[in-house]
Amino acid sequence: MPLPPNQPVRDFAPGSPERARLVAELDRQRANPRRILPVIDGREVDTGRDVEMREPHAHRNTLGTYAAAGAAEADAAIRSAIAARKDWSRMSGASRRAIFLRAAELLAGPFNERLLAATMLQQSKTAFQAEIDASCELIDFLRFNVAFAEQIEAMQPLSTLAEQNRLDRENIEAARRSALSAVIDADALARVATVRTRQSQAAATLLEAGGATTVESRTAQERSGPTPERAGS
Repeated sequence: MPLPPNQPVRDFAPGSPERARLVAELDRQRANPRRILPVIDGREVDTGRDVEMREPHAHRNTLGTYAAAGAAEADAAIRSAIAARKDWSRMSGASRRAIFLRAAELLAGPFNERLLAATMLQQSKTAFQAEIDASCELIDFLRFNVAFAEQIEAMQPLSTLAEQNRLDRENIEAARRSALSAVIDADALARVATVRTRQSQAAATLLEAGGATTVESRTAQERSGPTPERAGS
């Protein structure tokens, strides 16, 4: 896909449709405090540790509560993400990009006012700031990176009628594992080389020690003369 245009930044002028929709959403969220639970592996998790959410610019206004997560929830989320990565890594690039584009369309459409109002109420931003920081930047991030990914995938080596060449790119985790494997292999080779060097040194030391003992033994025999058995013979 070609590079997309930037998500338009609106000014929310008095009397404009976008201003009316945003004001209505602000009123709705203020009138409906909610309880937010962590979502781990697609399921809501009630930790039992509720914390109040208040507007930073108006502490008297309560927006609801959220269930605080701890070490156990963080560990469960990490394990879930690692497990989900397997299915994600098997998806084609086109399928992954479609998910990003769908998310961008939802944020630019039916979820736009909800995102802006939540940002304004919970981060004390103006409508213009929320539009730029939460809405436009996120939508642009999703759309532009899809376009960049397609450009990178299109960069392929030259092919001929007799030979087709294709470059497949590994993700960061696969590249990390490959690099780690190379480091481990190099370390193992270094260890083997060290062991063999030590074995060679030990063998050389033993040979030297054995040769010196033999020379000393022969010298002593020559000085003392033949043994009785040899003299009798």
